Amino acid sequence: MNTKDQSESLVEEVLAGRNRELQVLAAQGLVPLPPDTLIPLQIKLALSDDQELAGLADAALVELDPTLVAQVMEDQGDKDSLTYLARTSEHPLLLETIIRHRQSSPETLKVIAKRASPDLQEILLLRQDMIIEDPTVLEVLEENPELSTYSSRRVGEYRQHLLFRKKILEELPVEEEIEEVTNEEVLAAIDKVRQEIEPAGDEEDLTGLTEVQIRALPVKIRMKLARHAGRTMRNILVRDKNPLVARTVMLESMMTDSELELVAGSRSVVDDVFQIIGRNERWLQKYPVIVALAKNPRVNIGVAVRLVPRLSVRDLRALRRDYNVSQQVRRTADRLYKIKRV
Repeated sequence: MNTKDQSESLVEEVLAGRNRELQVLAAQGLVPLPPDTLIPLQIKLALSDDQELAGLADAALVELDPTLVAQVMEDQGDKDSLTYLARTSEHPLLLETIIRHRQSSPETLKVIAKRASPDLQEILLLRQDMIIEDPTVLEVLEENPELSTYSSRRVGEYRQHLLFRKKILEELPVEEEIEEVTNEEVLAAIDKVRQEIEPAGDEEDLTGLTEVQIRALPVKIRMKLARHAGRTMRNILVRDKNPLVARTVMLESMMTDSELELVAGSRSVVDDVFQIIGRNERWLQKYPVIVALAKNPRVNIGVAVRLVPRLSVRDLRALRRDYNVSQQVRRTADRLYKIKRV
């Protein structure tokens, strides 16, 4: 029997509960197991209904090096383990690991949000996927007595985005139902594409796939990835030819100002994207976005004309002679330029 088999056999014996002395030793961290096996086992015992074992495991886990626990959780962490450590640890590195972990649930984030330091608040607010899934994370964060000015402002931005998302979903109902997929299905689809499609172009960090491989994924998988997309993934999927995928990126992620400007000026996104940008008054307060939309010949003429009066004299002068845009947009720009230049 090799070392791995011996470890698995010992864990099974502890969990079976036939040997009380062995269980006590395991809870105390005194059985011969590697940390990546022993720590998850101790957490299971800490979460058990056996008060004696739970107490021994709690006490032993508190004494462990938080850096070691964080390293183990990166690979071995599951929902229950991460939530347990979120409740029992105060170490910034371990809490950061929990916040960033893909297995962490909104409930786990709420546990940390109540007492997170300003630095951890900023990291927590990067978890767009969890906040959009359960916006009450924001309410818990606001109860934090150490809530920073930056975090407070970001919470406000999230609220505006969530209200806008709700409004758009009501105004632009989805005609096609897409079934929800599990993380296991996502991983299987990624592995299949990696084997069948040759990589080409830049590699996306989270999946390790290139653009050509990502576009080969099924629609329901692309939609799942769009809900918690990083910058590279957002840049790829916002230009997806399927409106449902592109809309998901726009409504379920928080794009940066520079990204919005690029998307507003893009000629390779579907019309739904321009509709969404054009209905978001907060985005339309950003002048570079206004200019990009007004100059983009792909944007609906009515939207473009409505934005032209908000342009500067210099941009009106350029737009009145831009033959890539419609004649109506040029005429509006020319008329306003003559008025404003005086």
